[in-house]
Amino acid sequence: MASPSATIRPPRSNSIRPPTRPARAEMVKLTTPERIDKMRALRIDHFSAMTAAMDKREDATKALYAALNADQQKVFDAEHARMGAHPGARRGGPDGHGMGMGMGR
Repeated sequence: MASPSATIRPPRSNSIRPPTRPARAEMVKLTTPERIDKMRALRIDHFSAMTAAMDKREDATKALYAALNADQQKVFDAEHARMGAHPGARRGGPDGHGMGMGMGR
């Protein structure tokens, strides 16, 4: 089994790629319902791959967390709660809404 840190590491950008678009020549031969079905199948495959990667990372995070002592878990919890709360993450005006600076009024 890989180390928890190696398992948690985000996948390389090329490991989960957006669905490959079918050739235009192939798509024009299909009816609209057939094109919709083809694109839906590609989307489902892509989201399945993304979900599998996220599941793997979440399981590794839980395994790492279980190996920590109580003090380490507290630090981990505090750091994990801050994820996404970096400066500039909030969009909009001072109240978090709108364009800010009186713009868009």
